[in-house]
Amino acid sequence: MLSATNSALGDFSALERRDGFAATLSELGVQPSVFVPDTDHAPFEAGRQAMDALMSIGIYITLAWL
Repeated sequence: MLSATNSALGDFSALERRDGFAATLSELGVQPSVFVPDTDHAPFEAGRQAMDALMSIGIYITLAWL
């Protein structure tokens, strides 16, 4: 299962990216999973929720600072 986190709440371009991501994966025969954090939380709390969701399904992210 592939997953994406996004700033989809209240951000039209993020909604378009989410929909494009889901459509592309569906066309490839992969079932997408898109996480949207609760609307009642501040941005950093929403980010924490997104990271918790990613870690719970076993996806690890490495950030490279250029």
